[in-house]
Amino acid sequence: MRAQLFHWGWRAAGQPDCAAIVDLAVSVEILRRFALFHDDVVDRSDTRRGTPTAHRQFSALHETSGWRSEADHFGFSSSFLLGDALLVWAVMVIGSSALWPTGCRSSGGRTTKCGWNSSAGTTSTCWQTGPGSRRWSPRCDWPG
Repeated sequence: MRAQLFHWGWRAAGQPDCAAIVDLAVSVEILRRFALFHDDVVDRSDTRRGTPTAHRQFSALHETSGWRSEADHFGFSSSFLLGDALLVWAVMVIGSSALWPTGCRSSGGRTTKCGWNSSAGTTSTCWQTGPGSRRWSPRCDWPG
């Protein structure tokens, strides 16, 4: 639902539809999941919407598998590491997006520079310098 709201908010602001906005919308959901895994560990929640939390599921896996050491510690650690992995994944998706300034790449011997379009406030712009350079804005038409 959040990813859809993110996407349609983008469209409602008059921005063109593109694959890059879908990637960013999905990254919002990934960030939410990261926060939930960490929140459940910090709050020591047993359930979320009637379902055992990730750390409780990992603890149960530990217990049923007969592994050594503390099941609760394994559950908390595994859930926290899973949350960390989701955070890294979301940052990678955001950082590689053509809609995010850090997502600009150099290509064909040209230098790519990124910045924010100050007139729109929210639209990122990207331009290239060098032979055959061209300016794109908004960035959904970023060439592959």
